[in-house]
Amino acid sequence: MDDRTLSERSYTRALTVAIVLVACLGVAWLASIYTRPLNDVYPFTCVIRDSHGSTIQLYVIDEEVWQKLQTMKQQGLHKWVGGRLLRDSQSTLGFRFDPETVVVADVTAETFQTWLQDISDRLEYWLGVGIAYVWAEVLD
Repeated sequence: MDDRTLSERSYTRALTVAIVLVACLGVAWLASIYTRPLNDVYPFTCVIRDSHGSTIQLYVIDEEVWQKLQTMKQQGLHKWVGGRLLRDSQSTLGFRFDPETVVVADVTAETFQTWLQDISDRLEYWLGVGIAYVWAEVLD
């Protein structure tokens, strides 16, 4: 074996190690983003309880929606709360509402009205529907 072939093999190994190292660092960085507590990511958070007694942590981005939730809490109101559904393995229910699409409403289409445990029990169905609303109050 000549020196050039040995040199090429060493270079290939070094390049392979560098690529694997960069890939591992990239995966670790992505994992740190996705495993970071959602409270650190979204500016507003509260707990809602639906009409069947189940609760879920709600993350909100929109300040207007947040103000509606605060008013609900202060006045002890129940309203339809929901939005687009996202699978979330960290949630005990297996899903959460997309913080960018959370809605607080007096009226919604009946097709999208449900309760939290129903969403959890039939998660694939509700993810297919895409959005859902629960009659809820704000606890915290």
